Amino acid sequence: MRIKRITAIYTLLMFIALCFFLALFGRSSVQRRDIVYYNDLLHRIRGDYSAGRDVAAIEDEYGCRIVFSKDLENPELAELYSDEAFVLDLVLDGEYIGKVAWLDMLQEREEYKNKLFRASLILWSVTLIMGYAVFLVIYLLYIRPVDDL
Repeated sequence: MRIKRITAIYTLLMFIALCFFLALFGRSSVQRRDIVYYNDLLHRIRGDYSAGRDVAAIEDEYGCRIVFSKDLENPELAELYSDEAFVLDLVLDGEYIGKVAWLDMLQEREEYKNKLFRASLILWSVTLIMGYAVFLVIYLLYIRPVDDL
C-alpha cells in the first residue's frame, strides 16, 4: 500500500515539473518580421546615405550592417546569412550598391537557447531531488525496518 502512495506522489511531482516546463515554454513565441517596418528603414537608410551621412552612424542608428559588395560569395554576407539575418538590397538611383542586413533573430535565438538551458537544468535538478526523496522514503519504510528485524 505504501509503495502505491509513493508512486502516486512521485508521479504527481513529476507532473508538476512537466507543467512548469510547459508553462515556461508556452509563453515563448517567435516574433515574425514586419516587412513594412524593414522597408521603411531601408528607405530611410537610402536617404541618409544619399545625403552623405557616415555609414557607421547609419548602422548604429538603424541597428543594421551595410555590406558594399556586388559579389554574391562575399564572406561577410555568407556569415550574415548563416546567422539568419534579414537582408535587403541597397539600391540608389537604380544602381545596386550592396546589401543591408539586420540580425534581429540572433538575439531572440540566444535568449531562447538560454531559457531552454535554464529550464532543462531546473527540471533535471527537480528530478534528481525527487529521485533521492523516493530512495529515502523506500529506505525508511522498507529497508531499515527489515534491517532492524
